Amino acid sequence: MKKNLLILISACLVIALSATTLSVTSNPTGAIAGVANDPSSGSATCTSCHGGTATNATAAQASITSTIPVAGYIPGTTYTITGTVNYTGRSTFGFEVSPQNAAGTKLGTLINTGSQTQLVGSSKYVTHTLAGNSGSSTKSWTFNWTAPLAGTGAVTFYGAFMAANGNGSSSGDIVYKTSYTVAEAVASGVNEVKANTNALTVINLKNALQISYTAQSVATANVELYNLNGTIVSSSSFEQQNAGNVELNFDVKEGLNTGIYIVKVQQGTQVLTKKLALVF
Repeated sequence: MKKNLLILISACLVIALSATTLSVTSNPTGAIAGVANDPSSGSATCTSCHGGTATNATAAQASITSTIPVAGYIPGTTYTITGTVNYTGRSTFGFEVSPQNAAGTKLGTLINTGSQTQLVGSSKYVTHTLAGNSGSSTKSWTFNWTAPLAGTGAVTFYGAFMAANGNGSSSGDIVYKTSYTVAEAVASGVNEVKANTNALTVINLKNALQISYTAQSVATANVELYNLNGTIVSSSSFEQQNAGNVELNFDVKEGLNTGIYIVKVQQGTQVLTKKLALVF
């Protein structure tokens, strides 16, 4: 009886160890879906499989960049997205990124472009492959993204990045989390993004604009002024603004002609636009 019990316990230990080994060794082939620090997963990260705590990354530690213009993405256009992680002395890396809104809905279309990345979770996430997990103190991955339909608004690329120590276990690995938000470009010509136009108040002071709105979150604010050709003619960034009522004094670039312009304000993922006649 005791012998049978020992055999049963030993078998259970073997199964448990095998499962643990499978979990650890499967990560080099790509992360499971839903660990990109994204709203859809409840902000889960690679720490669901690796030990430690995910930390907010500095730009030098991990970042997401793109070929999307500063003015924002053009609906239906395909851009290249790059994810990068750095950690001196390490040679094994991983990542997962997903473009979503605050409700966790995937925005746009992810496109795999090489052997070092793959799509998972019904193409809602992009992650590394076995061929794309090695580097020398740094690692970058590229993939494409086709922007969503007009009127979608701001899109946030949520990401989790890992620098593994290669000790064969889940301990000692470093996990970073970061995000990258892009706005939808203001339409060229007389067409205006109308979704939030009434939420923005603009008073023309000739050499400046007095802008007021209700912010949804604490974040830095960026103001851009477009002409009707869709060209940015004046812009400025403001320090972190609180949620709630915000008032900004936007100094307008000298030499502009009186006419119709579009004002765009972005604070975090919130984007507000307004078309109005300005006298200079």
